[in-house]
Amino acid sequence: MFEYEMHQARANDLHRKAADERRSGEAARNARSNRRFALGHRRSADRRRQWVKAA
Repeated sequence: MFEYEMHQARANDLHRKAADERRSGEAARNARSNRRFALGHRRSADRRRQWVKAA
């Protein structure tokens, strides 16, 4: 039983790490696409500022 609990704790830890990495990867991708989007859309600057506030 103890080994099972150890395994669960380790699995949860690994899952949390993977989720964090995925989330930070998504954030980086979104930031890149937002920058690319802003190149052709100058008036979206205020909308991008709202994004920063929300994040």
